[in-house]
Amino acid sequence: MGYQVFGNLTEESSIDLVAYKDDEYLRIQIKSVTPEDELLVVPLKSSTYKYRKYYTKNDVDIIAVFDSKNYEVYFIPPDINKTSIKLRLSLPKSGQIQKIHLAENFKNI
Repeated sequence: MGYQVFGNLTEESSIDLVAYKDDEYLRIQIKSVTPEDELLVVPLKSSTYKYRKYYTKNDVDIIAVFDSKNYEVYFIPPDINKTSIKLRLSLPKSGQIQKIHLAENFKNI
């Protein structure tokens, strides 16, 4: 059997979903991002009119990134210690491979 999924009913929480399987709970934050120039720029914070909060491993277990153009999901660990992350959908034209985050490397939890 897959995960049991529970939703959030408020906007002030860092958690959008809780998934449960095999006596383990995962607190999940969901970010929907539209790619531009083969790049997903993912903010690793929550902003409302009341506050701004950066996600940590104390808040969530995983950040799920939904690519709204290609209908793919990527999983970012919350302890990445950045305010945002750029996921590349393809290699840059320059051929650079160091210090980039290929989206395909974030397909599994």
